[in-house]
Amino acid sequence: MRGQAHILVAIVPALAVLGALRAGGVEVDTNVFIAVPLPAAVGALAPDIDHPSALIGNALPTKFILEGLTFLISLGGLSWFMSRYLSQESLAVMFAPYATFVRWAITAIVAGVALLVLSFVASIFLEHRGPTHSITLAVVSSILVGIGCVACAASWQYGLVFGLGCASHLLADSRTPKGCPAILWPFAR
Repeated sequence: MRGQAHILVAIVPALAVLGALRAGGVEVDTNVFIAVPLPAAVGALAPDIDHPSALIGNALPTKFILEGLTFLISLGGLSWFMSRYLSQESLAVMFAPYATFVRWAITAIVAGVALLVLSFVASIFLEHRGPTHSITLAVVSSILVGIGCVACAASWQYGLVFGLGCASHLLADSRTPKGCPAILWPFAR
């Protein structure tokens, strides 16, 4: 399957599981409901990190890097141009609202570079639909995402949604002719 199809297959089940949890009495963060498409999409794309031409290993990281650099260069150019006409204090006041966007641009660049490197290394050492297409890695990565979210003062439920995206990817790929031969890795092949 292609990356876009994996994203579409992931979002609806993630919303359904969160709705079922909420109906069952589990308190589900409203922000998680609103943000479901992002962690579900990232989870749905994550198993293909071992394929260098996959959406998560090529197109998205390149877009993150280019968009982040474009924003920083544009803002820097505007700042340089305006510095000819305004004092440093006026510039600081004028550009203060952009601080959050600068952090997001830097984060996008770092994430893009990390994804490119990770995809390159994974494609060298792992076969496609190998360990990255296993239940073990889906569970471990979901737990790590949940822990990372808690460490950043966000809901652990983002990790659950990420895991549901990974699970939808594995389920969708298992229905293709090639299947998921390493789905039980490292316990069986």
